[in-house]
Amino acid sequence: MPTSEPWHLLHTNSSHVSFDGITTFNESLLHKFNYKIYSNGTLSNSSRCVLAFGVYKPVMLSNGTIINGTKCDSPVDPIEARGALGVVFAVLFAALIMWGLVNLRKHGQSHLPLEKHFRLVSRRWPWYWAILTAAIGCISGFMAIDVDRDHLPGAAIILQSVFYYGSLPTMLAAVWEMTRHWGSFEERKILDGDPFALKQDDRRSKIEFYIPLVFYLFGFLVSQPPYHGVISN
Repeated sequence: MPTSEPWHLLHTNSSHVSFDGITTFNESLLHKFNYKIYSNGTLSNSSRCVLAFGVYKPVMLSNGTIINGTKCDSPVDPIEARGALGVVFAVLFAALIMWGLVNLRKHGQSHLPLEKHFRLVSRRWPWYWAILTAAIGCISGFMAIDVDRDHLPGAAIILQSVFYYGSLPTMLAAVWEMTRHWGSFEERKILDGDPFALKQDDRRSKIEFYIPLVFYLFGFLVSQPPYHGVISN
């Protein structure tokens, strides 16, 4: 909802006010139904907000009903730099999704007999997280289009922010899984030379099992966006 100061009303007679160069709004109806015209070109009564300029000017009936009203967060403005860059990054992220799927199929296959300690899924997790990160980035990029075009901030900027912050923990998870898979590969090379070189029920094995859970817990908690209170326009 807009919270800026009301637009300067130019009185043409005792019952109407002039707005945007055309006398259309009945002043008594505005006050009766608690409507105000704001400096950002919107008409609102704190529960409903519509655009009130140019071709989007609504019509208010005697019972307070507004017809031909366009919501304040409608995408009516032209696309700008944010939206153009968002499209570019969204296309790049879409290409990364395809690249991740190709690599998931290529590197997720098993060429050796499966062993309980070296599960096949551990090889695939880095690509799962990479694909998820690319998908989140793709959605965030396309949301940037409506961030530019919305007259007032709305769902588009909320979704873009949510997906943007969501890409950080998934990217960290992808890097973590790649590092963990490298460690598992090195461990397998040691066991190939001596199957009894490393125990599977000692402290080291327990740390290897629990440390990923700790990483994911703190990784997703720490990367959450800071809260700075309600932002008013």
